[in-house]
Amino acid sequence: MWARIESNAANLGGDGDTPAYISGDFLEEYPQFVGVIPEGVLEMYLKLGHACVREARWCEMWRVGLGLFVAH
Repeated sequence: MWARIESNAANLGGDGDTPAYISGDFLEEYPQFVGVIPEGVLEMYLKLGHACVREARWCEMWRVGLGLFVAH
């Protein structure tokens, strides 16, 4: 019971499934990064972003949040 209370208080959980967001999606939304970021580095930040920006928490704004996470 304590774990559930702590989780709710800390706004943890809500993992769920997050739809795919690939490098092509990012580069389409942020064309200023085309040819600037090496593909391996972009993939690394996309993986990190997927771990941090979850659709279950961000709802319809998750694409914006993930894109901004990677861009910054």
